[in-house]
Amino acid sequence: MDAAQLQSSPLFEGLSPTELARCAELFHEQELPAGSSLARQGDFAYRFFVVLRGEVEVNRDFETIATLGPGDFFGEAGLVEDSRRNARVTAKTRCAVASMMLWDFDTMTSELPEVAARIEDAIAARAGAPPATLDVTGPSPATLAPTLEVFADITCPFTHVGLKRVVEHVAEMRRPLDVRVRAWPLEWVNGAPLDAEAVAAKAAVLTEQLGVDDFHGLRADRWPATTIPALELAAAAYQRDTATGLAVSLAVRAALFEEGFDVSDPSVLAAIADRHDLAAPGHEAAAAVRDDYDLGRRRGVTGSPHFWVGHDDFFCPSLDLGHDADGRLVAHFDAAGLARFFARLDA
Repeated sequence: MDAAQLQSSPLFEGLSPTELARCAELFHEQELPAGSSLARQGDFAYRFFVVLRGEVEVNRDFETIATLGPGDFFGEAGLVEDSRRNARVTAKTRCAVASMMLWDFDTMTSELPEVAARIEDAIAARAGAPPATLDVTGPSPATLAPTLEVFADITCPFTHVGLKRVVEHVAEMRRPLDVRVRAWPLEWVNGAPLDAEAVAAKAAVLTEQLGVDDFHGLRADRWPATTIPALELAAAAYQRDTATGLAVSLAVRAALFEEGFDVSDPSVLAAIADRHDLAAPGHEAAAAVRDDYDLGRRRGVTGSPHFWVGHDDFFCPSLDLGHDADGRLVAHFDAAGLARFFARLDA
């Protein structure tokens, strides 16, 4: 969306053009007819909204408590406090809103402490409490953990090796860091799924040259026809919380590469969903996969895995990949590249 549309909101007042552009990158713009439901009281919260045009009406226990217009925002309390929606919000007129998912909200508040402080003040004001006293030069204490983003395909063997090493490092860090695995389906990038035999050949090279045991279950006869349903399951898991999202993202890759399952098989995905107490993905999860892909294209993702820490990006930082004189794949762990990447995570 156009970053200029956010300038009418006091939430983004005083941000630099670069900061505004970063926020706009995380938002998704929607046009809605009058009467459209944006939030229902009692539902789980996983989306944040800013009104761009028109008006929305806020109701609590069947009583209208507010009318919001351009520049106003809502939905923040449920995300910060990990609670259910405390009101129903409906489009009073035809309107346009900008919205972002929970994990993008986490990214925005961790990268822009000034915005996080204003959100905390709004929550306090709406609760009838005095505004929070926050140091806007550093992260708000109530802000969720910073986020490491990675755009990744499920069938990419380099992602499976690299992501596991990164997650192991994150688990040992002294400060918390959320890992958001975004959908980067190579079948959309390339117009067709990755070839099973080609992936198996690369996995064999990684196993031999890196000494890893990450592909012992890979079977060409159980290769997924598509990764989209599995990506939607991971997106649905992130809608619950970041920990579940990461767990499912790792589980679908382990199912494919280590357990020998076809992750396009609905029964396989249902079993993974059951282990994590998840319902079948719905339209929101499908939209989240598309939003991730569109965001990756805008950012200039070059392949899988492509990591982002704030404004800094790292493509496949754990591996040094190349080809020998005969055109055969050569792979090494990139100790220097991984050290630079980990240093950025630990900063």
